[in-house]
Amino acid sequence: GQYHGFHLSEPPLEGVGKEQLGPLMADEVRAAWQLYKDGSIRGIYFRRDLIGVAIMLEAEDLEAAKSIVAGFPLAKAGLIGPFTFWDGLFAKE
Repeated sequence: GQYHGFHLSEPPLEGVGKEQLGPLMADEVRAAWQLYKDGSIRGIYFRRDLIGVAIMLEAEDLEAAKSIVAGFPLAKAGLIGPFTFWDGLFAKE
């Protein structure tokens, strides 16, 4: 099928700090690496202004992209989100 590029940021929820994120980071990095090897992630960009990353993600559609990021260990633990996709940056026509 046709693939679309999506951008998302992965900010921790307010009040979540490195002490909560740290124990899950190895699993988070492994999950991201597997998605990169599978071709779902095209690039990861780290932010300097706050904890979090921007990811170039490819998926069949927006729902597939949401499903992929919901599988990240930090998302499963309820420590990150909500995610901002390119779709959400533009007004609906």
